Amino acid sequence: MARNRQSSSNKTTAGILSGIFIILIALIAQFFFGIDILNVEDQETDDAASRVETVASGDWYRIYFTEPINTNDRSLHQGSVIEEAILEAINGATTSIDGAFYEMNLESIANALIAAKQRGVRVRLVVDDEDFVHREELDPENSVLDLLEASGFRLYCEDQQPRDYDIRCDDRPSSLMHNKFMIIDGIEVWTGSMNYTHNGIYNNNNNVIVFRSQALVENYEYMFNLMFEEGIFNLAGTDGNDIPNRRPTINGVRVENYFAPDDGNMIEQRVVELINGAQKSIYVMAYGITLDSIGEAIVERYQNGVAVQGLFETRAATARGSEFPLLGCAGITVKRDGNPNTFHHKVIIIDGEIVITGSFNFSDNAKNNSENVTIIHSPEIAQQFIAEFNKRFNDPAANTLSRAEMGC
Repeated sequence: MARNRQSSSNKTTAGILSGIFIILIALIAQFFFGIDILNVEDQETDDAASRVETVASGDWYRIYFTEPINTNDRSLHQGSVIEEAILEAINGATTSIDGAFYEMNLESIANALIAAKQRGVRVRLVVDDEDFVHREELDPENSVLDLLEASGFRLYCEDQQPRDYDIRCDDRPSSLMHNKFMIIDGIEVWTGSMNYTHNGIYNNNNNVIVFRSQALVENYEYMFNLMFEEGIFNLAGTDGNDIPNRRPTINGVRVENYFAPDDGNMIEQRVVELINGAQKSIYVMAYGITLDSIGEAIVERYQNGVAVQGLFETRAATARGSEFPLLGCAGITVKRDGNPNTFHHKVIIIDGEIVITGSFNFSDNAKNNSENVTIIHSPEIAQQFIAEFNKRFNDPAANTLSRAEMGC
């Protein structure tokens, strides 16, 4: 009996020591390698939460920033807060949906538009001929054109000229209908850098901003109607004064609204003017910059003591004509982004108070495309964009180039 009690005691002691050993190993693993062996369920939950998009809102706006998951497996393209918000807006529409989409290949959004039309909502779309319609011929998986047509949507593209139509194409051969905006019930407008595609929402870095402002809705409706009803995609050379509300004040916030190609030169001049007025800081969060005037203005402010940082899409940073080397060789800290897919923002933030955003890449080509730009004078909104900038700029995968690599 004594021998059995001693054996049992030895087993208990061994069990306790083994447990302590396992806990020590787990703690070492967690401390040195970041592996949470003790709480696997919580670790999985944290990983999932880290992929949720950033959302911010105020009385008259909402801002979304994508969180790329970097996979081409479309079965995993689900659960996006942004996609769900878009679907909720479309599903909640009662009178009208007007969308100007450079690209759109998400079946969920196409099906929501079809359902809206079937319940009596007026649905009208303006699309880019080359990248929306012709893509169906090149890559059927990258277009929802057949789905829309099969449900009764009628196209007006090239020589087709139906009496009534739901989708109108921009068939200009040398320019793009590059907008990404949607107007719901004449009440709110969705805009920003994000195409309504699998990559746009799930793989690329983008921003979406939703305005509940009658003044801005009137502007976007005015431009949409020019494109959809009159087929006018290019008023280049005009003074652009036909925009109903060029510089409205919304809830005490000054906003500026521009549309290329009509305002192409005006956009460039205004961006340069705002940069020239920078006193404290300039953050560039952009696919790329090829306009010399903008690059030179940024360098000038940096040389006069303004803090400047820039983050560019990796491929665009070293493309021909990029201002990236100009900024880097001047001593500005500029990085190539860490996303293996596309860094698609078109944003400049000035003095922590002014945000320039929209579909407009800072390039000569953008001046000839159908584009939109919103300039928002709001420290509250600027802080949201600065937080996104810092998150991406401090990504360990973002990288700098040597002076030799930049050709200094």
